[in-house]
Amino acid sequence: MPLARTLRERFLRAFFTTTPHKVGAIQDVAVDSTMFEYQDWTFNANGRTLVARVELDGDGGGTINRYRLSPGPAQSGLCIKVGSQEEAAKRLETEVEKLLGPEW
Repeated sequence: MPLARTLRERFLRAFFTTTPHKVGAIQDVAVDSTMFEYQDWTFNANGRTLVARVELDGDGGGTINRYRLSPGPAQSGLCIKVGSQEEAAKRLETEVEKLLGPEW
């Protein structure tokens, strides 16, 4: 038991002891604390529901990152900048048309 106790004590001492150079390294760390607000915008088109995930920019618009058409396809990894929900509806209709054709 003494060996286990000694190892535990050595670990705790090493883990919880902060030397000046460690404190300096911790203080020099830069953290990017940028937060993004997202909303799901829902549109009805041709009897289907289209839900777009939008990263808001604070001016009533944002960037569409993905969308889901029910029933139908979904697409992610997008970066479509829009100024309003009306513009988003038009741009998304164009995106869906590319996938399903003009008579979707």
